[in-house]
Amino acid sequence: MGRRSPPEPLSMKRTNARRSPLPVWAPSRPVQDARRRAEAHDRPHASVLAGALLALLAAVACSEGSQAGSTHAGGSAAQVAADIEELIEAYQPVDPVATSDVHDRALQRQRELMERLRGGDRALGKAALAAFRTHERSPDQLRAALLEVAALCDPEGLAPVLEPMVTTYDPALGLGLRTRALELLAQTSPERALTLIEPMLLTERLVMTLPPREAMVRAWAEAARRSGREDLAVLCDVAVDIAQPADARVAAVGELGKACGRQSALALEAVLFEAASDAYLRRKAAQALATCLPPDELCPLLERAVAHEHDTVFLRFVGDLAAAHCP
Repeated sequence: MGRRSPPEPLSMKRTNARRSPLPVWAPSRPVQDARRRAEAHDRPHASVLAGALLALLAAVACSEGSQAGSTHAGGSAAQVAADIEELIEAYQPVDPVATSDVHDRALQRQRELMERLRGGDRALGKAALAAFRTHERSPDQLRAALLEVAALCDPEGLAPVLEPMVTTYDPALGLGLRTRALELLAQTSPERALTLIEPMLLTERLVMTLPPREAMVRAWAEAARRSGREDLAVLCDVAVDIAQPADARVAAVGELGKACGRQSALALEAVLFEAASDAYLRRKAAQALATCLPPDELCPLLERAVAHEHDTVFLRFVGDLAAAHCP
């Protein structure tokens, strides 16, 4: 047997280790994901937020007095807190480089959760509003979901909150959330929405920042449907007013096409024969009339439109519409 070499001195091993370092490899994707989850779990603010939310919801439940035992789905304040916490977690941003199936599952979870929470009671609505206010710096998607749960579960309590959100400029909200507040007000308190929106729509120049007029038109129409209002003069005025923004007029024409009736038909006819209107708006008016009028009323209008028209593209469009609806 040959003689073994003497063991290498420790100092030599350290020197060699410094001279020939092992290659450093980037961790694999699963390892990176695991680290991110662990870091997110260990963030100090997460536990603090959860504790604060529980305390806040307990206070809300206590303030309900005799209604404290009548919380979401017959559960307790702890169940309400769990629902809100689940909603907040479901709306956390998904890694933008994640695969499409991950994004799809997250979206499906949000939809299912919102569908369940929409049926909650007033306690859940108050808890959602409290969470909305404490998440001022969170993404708009989460804040919009919390606001929706609050409005649908506690419509009477949210109406006084939604109105100033629509009419008052707030940089912490932005037009996206203010527009969502307008839509929710129309859904949950239609009479108040009609009273709020109507003067804003009919005033041509307002010295205030408001949601887009197109959104106001659609919200007014939604509130009118929910309240059973038959007088659509506001939509008619917007549709025929050339001083209104083009998108607002298009929205009004579309809503009149859904409502139909004599009042709507007269306004749509005026738009159809308005020389100053752009061709797109007039095409939308013709389409709306085709959905509302029987052939014996529609076809003479289309014939008149052809007789007074010089735009070859519009003539072709009206001809196709006549071929589809006129015998």
